Amino acid sequence: MHSAKEELLNYYVGIDVGSASVRAALVDQFGTVVVHADQPTQIWAPQPDHYEQSSDDIWAACCTVTKKIVRGIDTSRIRGLGFDATCSLVVVDKQFRPLAVNHEVSTLNLARDVIGGQCSAQSTGVMHRCT
Repeated sequence: MHSAKEELLNYYVGIDVGSASVRAALVDQFGTVVVHADQPTQIWAPQPDHYEQSSDDIWAACCTVTKKIVRGIDTSRIRGLGFDATCSLVVVDKQFRPLAVNHEVSTLNLARDVIGGQCSAQSTGVMHRCT
């Protein structure tokens, strides 16, 4: 059971998706880390200097660490969420199913640059070289 002081606390959640794990922290309004958790993610190396991860695995790890850090608190007291996924990329189709980013030049544009028949720069507004 939480004390009266704990019941009045507001919380903030921070989630960091890294190269080998997902980490999360629950921080109170005073900046104190109340609890933290981490969950490893799988990395595949199908060829030298080429690494892949499963977006489903990453999302499952995000859910796992979030559930761990909020266990036992009043989630209505959460006032903010910070999320960092530096150097992460999840490519999805129109139904939001994950697509592999193919390393082959001949199919690269099909897997990465084309969304619904448009160059991704046209549909997202983020400019890069479209070929």
